[in-house]
Amino acid sequence: MSPAPADQPLVSVVVPVRNNAGFLGAALRSILGGEYRNHEVIVVDNDSSDGSGDVARQFPVRYVRQPDRGQAGGRNRGIEMARGDLIAFLDSDDEWTPDKLRRQVPELWSDPDLDFNVAHMRAVLEPGVPTPPWMPPEWLTEGVCGWLPGALLARPRAFDRIGLFDPKYAATSDTDWFVRAQDAGLKWRAFPEVLLRWRIHGTNQSYRRGELQADLLSVLRASVVRKRQAARSGHAG
Repeated sequence: MSPAPADQPLVSVVVPVRNNAGFLGAALRSILGGEYRNHEVIVVDNDSSDGSGDVARQFPVRYVRQPDRGQAGGRNRGIEMARGDLIAFLDSDDEWTPDKLRRQVPELWSDPDLDFNVAHMRAVLEPGVPTPPWMPPEWLTEGVCGWLPGALLARPRAFDRIGLFDPKYAATSDTDWFVRAQDAGLKWRAFPEVLLRWRIHGTNQSYRRGELQADLLSVLRASVVRKRQAARSGHAG
């Protein structure tokens, strides 16, 4: 592996995992085999029992095991451990394109006013897995803005300003974070290229339709409350 150029910002890549040994290796290879070299990879193991930890320790990563605190808790632990100038994420069952950080980092780093950017993604069905009934067909053929942590690249100040991922949302803590970021007026930009492969394999949280709907309603209600409070505060001022 060639050394990183001196002017590249360090990117901390957080990978939470819970019993995903079958996919984790491919996810880590997609990071470590990428074209951007100045990164640290932090694998947070939420008490896996399937050998995910053994898989992680085969790679040059910072590995930590903790009690199962869900994806939000795993991401939050990684953020707390991060030493980078920028923070990125990858779920243990997804993959980046090789040019993900090489293309996304300069766009964010060159504009000090931006708090984060979001790449496009494409859904990829594993063999024999049906398309989720709620998924638009174009998600499998065209790039769409990736409102998932795997498409996010953020400055640490974004988390300082609005907080970490909220673990009370078992299935939509990422959606809640993005909504809070926009409600708070963080500056962001969509990156138009597809840099994330979102793998659909039948056991994704996305298939838990009832839990997703309940969490999404709660996220939206919280957003409405924040906006009303902000409006009252502005009116009072």
